[in-house]
Amino acid sequence: MHELNRCPYCGHPNRSGILYCDECGHSLVDRTAETLRAGEVYSEITAPLLRPIRTDERLAESTREYDRFYENARLLIQIRDADEPLTLVPGARMTFGRHDVRNPHHVDIDLTPYNAFKMGVSRIHATLYREADRLLLADAGSANGTFINGLALVPHHPIPLCNADEIRLGNLIMHIYFME
Repeated sequence: MHELNRCPYCGHPNRSGILYCDECGHSLVDRTAETLRAGEVYSEITAPLLRPIRTDERLAESTREYDRFYENARLLIQIRDADEPLTLVPGARMTFGRHDVRNPHHVDIDLTPYNAFKMGVSRIHATLYREADRLLLADAGSANGTFINGLALVPHHPIPLCNADEIRLGNLIMHIYFME
């Protein structure tokens, strides 16, 4: 008889030895030993050299005037190789991911039409937050990571976005633009 391993995110019972929940895709492995301390982000290039880039350095960069996301602004998302960009008015919190009929959790920005599964996008991959006059992005504990301009995000630690940032969810690359 197989031992069941309950998902900490959705509560779905999974067979023992499964790494990701069959229902929602959330990691079933305790990765606290692998996780960086809060406030650290590793660059893909510098990670092998073990030189951390502190989150507060990224926060300091975000104080530039053109990084503000004003009340009536829209967000234009240009996904690499897509014919048309996505244009949206971000809510207080929106999730990026891909649709899956087995997933009870709804994503706000469904990347399924952009070959998301093949590109390594998790069902619930990242969360976009609107906080006062700025936008923040946080990895939702995805399997293949979230990157801003090549910097890997620490899961569940929001980082401010800047106009024209490159965002990579797994291997799906997009650029974001703030539009008045």
